[in-house]
Amino acid sequence: MSNSPFIINATQENFAELLDLSSQKPVLVDFWASWCSPCRQLKPLLEKLAVEYAGGFVLALVNSDEQQALAQQYGVRSLPTLMLFKDGVAIQTEMGAQPEPKIRAMLDPHIAPRASESLRSQAKQALNEGRADDAIELLTQAAGEEPENYKIHLDLVGVFITQGRLTDANQLFNALGKEAKESKEGKPIAELLSFATITSDAPSPSELAVQLKADSSNHLALYQLAAYAVLDRQFNDAMEMYLQIIRQDKNFADGAAKHALLKLFDMINPSQPDLVRAGRRKLQMLLF
Repeated sequence: MSNSPFIINATQENFAELLDLSSQKPVLVDFWASWCSPCRQLKPLLEKLAVEYAGGFVLALVNSDEQQALAQQYGVRSLPTLMLFKDGVAIQTEMGAQPEPKIRAMLDPHIAPRASESLRSQAKQALNEGRADDAIELLTQAAGEEPENYKIHLDLVGVFITQGRLTDANQLFNALGKEAKESKEGKPIAELLSFATITSDAPSPSELAVQLKADSSNHLALYQLAAYAVLDRQFNDAMEMYLQIIRQDKNFADGAAKHALLKLFDMINPSQPDLVRAGRRKLQMLLF
């Protein structure tokens, strides 16, 4: 089970406390058993959502074999059974391993807006307006209100990267848990950090441009300039630079350009699938 404080092993002894808690936030109860294959499939999804929602709801896990009286009390006849409690009452019951969209649809109407979301939005606006210090201050405040919400910390890592504060970015990212690092928000940040690392000891973009003007076959300069382009979200320019290196020298730095290009594809595929498809076709033509 995850170490999240929002996931609780529910028993007959503590269930009344959970019912009281449901007056403050939804409590999603999962009646399960170790021998139940659909239960084993559902449980990791529920735990992932509990971590993602960061306190928006509490996940209560009831081992029906060990808590038979509790399962009987609530009329559980098949496993898994999900019950959503609010104000001490089960307001929705679903039997069987439910898909993620349906579970979100159960939860979302009953979850109160979090104060941190407003702060995150303000931070994003500040960053778009070039007020990075204000964005950092707002995100730090949001993290203080919801320290378990890893999305806030990932936002802050992203700002540190854009500001060239690579040490701060690495320290904060490395301190996060596995769920955060492997989340849909965490994976692109990890990739972005790898590009930032390439630029950490590189000359400035203008200096690299001068080097390339003097020697267009300077693959190291082009490789570093491509990393800068990724950080500036000039993804098409970065892709073309990596492809140029591969076209001229497939084995540059043990295939570093190819590896960087594949990382770029992974990072931007959710937002720019057409660009990734075009890039993969070009890469395939160069390699085969």
